[in-house]
Amino acid sequence: MDPVTTAEHPRPALTGAAAPFWEHVRSGVLHIQACGQCGAMRHPPRPRCARCHSDDRRWLPVSGRGEVWSYTVCHPPVLSAYAERVPYNAVVVRLVEGPFLVSNLVDVPLDEIEVGMPVELAVEPIDADVSLPRFRRVAR
Repeated sequence: MDPVTTAEHPRPALTGAAAPFWEHVRSGVLHIQACGQCGAMRHPPRPRCARCHSDDRRWLPVSGRGEVWSYTVCHPPVLSAYAERVPYNAVVVRLVEGPFLVSNLVDVPLDEIEVGMPVELAVEPIDADVSLPRFRRVAR
């Protein structure tokens, strides 16, 4: 059984400043939090802007396209929820709009991952309430 569908899979907090992020991912469109005062985009979501300290925030739809900025291949030991998936990748994706997201690549052999690889959003539902933002390779 794929651990992503098991009850043991770590779940994101669906409340607080990040709640809208997870709602948008579940709908299939990536949104990033932006400051309502200065426009600075930020991820992960948080209550105040690091640039101007405003608590005015909004959610902007983004393309879901970017590039692999960094990556690692994870081997044991790992959290038990991920034990059946090792080895697996963890990537930092820089969106074309600027913010970074930590995620995983899907459908890419581990030995083919490279920094600079163009990617796009691939939403992965794990149950009725939660979908995860993953990424897949796209042609250059």
